Parts: sequence; C-alpha cells; structure tokens
Amino acid sequence: MTYLKVSLEETHSRLVSSNDHHQTLRLQGEARELQDTLKLIDRAETLLNAHKQ
Repeated sequence: MTYLKVSLEETHSRLVSSNDHHQTLRLQGEARELQDTLKLIDRAETLLNAHKQ
C-alpha cells in the first residue's frame, strides 16, 4: 500500500511538471487508477476488520 501511495505522489509530481498534452492525459489516467486501487484496498481492509470483530 505504501508503494501505491508513493507511486501516486510520483505520478502527481510528473503531472505537475508535464508540458506534453498526451503525457498529461496518460498520467491523469495512471493517477486515477492508483487512486481507485487505494480506495478498493481501503474498502477491503474495512470489510475485513468488520468481519474480524
């Protein structure tokens, strides 16, 4: 999970410094995928913790 958060931060930093429109669109897509993955992991952890109780 830490790896995904670092990847998201790196993607955002490349996005800010990008001057190429196509690269910007690709990086925005990467960032969305990473954010979606982090949300799914968080949701899964929440469900798992609820199930343990």
